[in-house]
Amino acid sequence: EKTFHFGIDTAKKVLRLMGRAEEAEAGVVVSDDVRRSVFNRFLSRLDQDRYVLHGSYQLESQQYIARKAVKDVDLLAIDPALVKGSKVETNAAVLDDFKRMLARDKKDGLTFEVSFVDKELIHYFFPRMRHGIAIAKSEGQELMRIPLDIRLGAKTVLPPQEQVLRTAVPGGATQETVVSAMRPEETVAYKLFSYTNRTIGGVNRKAKDLTDVASILQKGVDEQLVVKALEEWTSRGFTMGAMRH
Repeated sequence: EKTFHFGIDTAKKVLRLMGRAEEAEAGVVVSDDVRRSVFNRFLSRLDQDRYVLHGSYQLESQQYIARKAVKDVDLLAIDPALVKGSKVETNAAVLDDFKRMLARDKKDGLTFEVSFVDKELIHYFFPRMRHGIAIAKSEGQELMRIPLDIRLGAKTVLPPQEQVLRTAVPGGATQETVVSAMRPEETVAYKLFSYTNRTIGGVNRKAKDLTDVASILQKGVDEQLVVKALEEWTSRGFTMGAMRH
């Protein structure tokens, strides 16, 4: 009986509280099976020797974490040639690279378009970060949107591992996508350094980083590789701060 007027941010918060996060972010509600399948089909088009999957979706797909469904994809773009020019030149080079990769026909009925979202404050502190949106379409109609966080000119401290992403498809079959992914041992080191140095670049780390570390360790990792990753981060000048939870 009443109409309430919200700003965009407030409206998103309300939708999340109502359990409708997909509508808040993309305007389309999809099931977890569809979400994972679209994520995997997007990742299947990328050059695995040049783009490394990391972050929450990588952990979710390997059942390292059991929190709410992940809505974005984190990538490391490890080709240094992409960051040789100015910001404008770099943006054009990365978008051209994605356009080339996403033009591959995987016979899955999907197409993808990628664009960048300009976040000036974040780019000031992290000049090699790019935030984008990949729009997945089926038969020309938008199916869903995938927020992208891309770190340009990055590299892992441990060699990436092959990771198989599996999703169910109609008929009871399983669809497999092999990607290059950050090792969980490196993720533990990265999250510990990020979490304990909570205000680097003005970004407050969240308690979920600590619970993610606990979940990964509980599932099991190679302790020597964790130590190696921690030592490598330390050799780059990073130090551990105080644990706050």
